[in-house]
Amino acid sequence: MLAAAAMNEAHSTSALNSAYVAAQSAFRSNVDAAMCSDNYSGLLSTDQIVYKLGGSLIPHKSQENDGIVEYKSCAGGLSTSKFGKTYDDTFYVTGLNHADTAFRHGDALVVNSQKPVKWFECLL
Repeated sequence: MLAAAAMNEAHSTSALNSAYVAAQSAFRSNVDAAMCSDNYSGLLSTDQIVYKLGGSLIPHKSQENDGIVEYKSCAGGLSTSKFGKTYDDTFYVTGLNHADTAFRHGDALVVNSQKPVKWFECLL
């Protein structure tokens, strides 16, 4: 495979599409919390420019991405209506880039949609 095959796209197969559906079903049945992003800008950091470039240059289907992963792909078939923009939401849609959602740069001081560490602490 030379490129990632998205569900129901040109490089996908019926077997792969079926596997995507099964994976989304398993995800929906077993995931109790998730953090995804709809904005690749993220926190001020040395990584920020990389994800701004990724978010704008990678041919995503949507501008709602973290610089690498699209929001709807991260949600894995969960309804995006389940997601809220504050760190006390179990399903959290952030304004963070891919590195920020891996807790690499801590939390924003003020913006509630940019507090991944606080979100994780609320889950404990």
